[in-house]
Amino acid sequence: MWFDMSFTCVRWGRHYSFYFKLVAGVQQGGVLLPYFFAIFIDHVVEKINRTNIGCYILGICSCIFLYADNIILMAVKVFKGC
Repeated sequence: MWFDMSFTCVRWGRHYSFYFKLVAGVQQGGVLLPYFFAIFIDHVVEKINRTNIGCYILGICSCIFLYADNIILMAVKVFKGC
């Protein structure tokens, strides 16, 4: 029922996309949100660590820092594209 009334748009600077219907996801503040975020972010961290392109301090990968839903990515130089 929640998805029947959920619409959103994308904002880029001062520009907005057309509104579109949400068909998947978890409502902000939902009880499952922290668990789903943890599952998602674990995959992201593993992928970043496997690239071996980041900052290492005393041999420890220090290229991604996480706190709640805030993410900081660090690299020794700028890479264009993936």
